[in-house]
Amino acid sequence: MNKRKRVVLKNGLTNVTYKNISMKRRRYVSDLYTTLLDSSWTYYVLMFTISFYGSWVLFGGIYYIICYLHGDFLEENLSDSEWMPCISAIDGFAACFLFSLEAQHTIGYGTRQTTTECP
Repeated sequence: MNKRKRVVLKNGLTNVTYKNISMKRRRYVSDLYTTLLDSSWTYYVLMFTISFYGSWVLFGGIYYIICYLHGDFLEENLSDSEWMPCISAIDGFAACFLFSLEAQHTIGYGTRQTTTECP
């Protein structure tokens, strides 16, 4: 029987010893593949979830700023029937967040959709 040492043990841990590596902590984070390989499943799922929510919040914020600068949230524009907003059916950050989620997952917009009035 072959008695070679395993790189990945049966319990999922890696059998790699780091020696004489300068700035070991910085190199560990800079190499994403090794970081994910050495991290636990809970950390991996947490990073995956945070990246999705972070992306939705980031683009929701960008859509909110665009609509705010265009004047879509002003009372006189909301009551005017002829006013054309940048994104229809947007009335605050929650709607911008949902628009971001719908756009990134191509779920379908329903009543929220971009218009030709956006600069």
